[in-house]
Amino acid sequence: MNNKLVMLISMMFIAAFVVSCSDDDGGTEPEEKEDVVYFDGSVKTYVYDEYDLDTNNVQIATTIHQDSLAFVQETQINSRGASEYSVFTNLDGDYVADSTVYFSGETNKMFAHLTVLQSMFGNIEAEGFSLETFFDQIGRWYLIADNMAESWVLHDGEVTFNLPQLGETDGNVVITMNNAGDEAITINGESMMADRFNMTVSIKSVLEDFENFELDININSSFWVAPNVGLVKSNVNSFKLPVINLWVEGTESVLVNYTKSVEEE
Repeated sequence: MNNKLVMLISMMFIAAFVVSCSDDDGGTEPEEKEDVVYFDGSVKTYVYDEYDLDTNNVQIATTIHQDSLAFVQETQINSRGASEYSVFTNLDGDYVADSTVYFSGETNKMFAHLTVLQSMFGNIEAEGFSLETFFDQIGRWYLIADNMAESWVLHDGEVTFNLPQLGETDGNVVITMNNAGDEAITINGESMMADRFNMTVSIKSVLEDFENFELDININSSFWVAPNVGLVKSNVNSFKLPVINLWVEGTESVLVNYTKSVEEE
């Protein structure tokens, strides 16, 4: 009886040791990310090179021009504190007032106002098709960067939009964001790390006037944001509109210079 008890206790210790070793071999848990501030309103001017992208998403050199953003004030818009910037576009050698955009930030997150999306997607249009007013029905603030999230959904619901030759169309729109990791970006000779966040706009609809054709469009875009600087690069890839076989060229904007307030420099 005693021998059996000793053997049983020994087997229990061996089993516990094996389980402990197995747990150790599993590796350590991933390290938690450090907090980051992407946008704090400290940048007073941004200068971007902006250009169209062809159907292979290659820069069209003849379309290059510059956009400049100048800080105006800290304000409140659509229930969120924000930094207001005036946008000036340089097409023919002179900067001309174009629009107003707003950005907002908090620890680990950066938000772009509707005006930013309208400006970004408004640059792509073909034969009457434009996404400039597409986001009007969806929301006013968009979370474009989240250091602590792998992915998130910005919208999932029905949106009405106009298609060339097809007119007003209702479709289900799903907009998702994905954290794509970091990349090194050089701005005015300064190398910095920026986090890339990919946006996918999925548009699905059934076109009754075209024998119930199932419309399926995926539009891919990205935002690159750098700590304490904000948006350093953004793009919308070219895409094809089925049924009418229309290619819509994309657009890209890359930060080439920026200035901060004196106390921040």
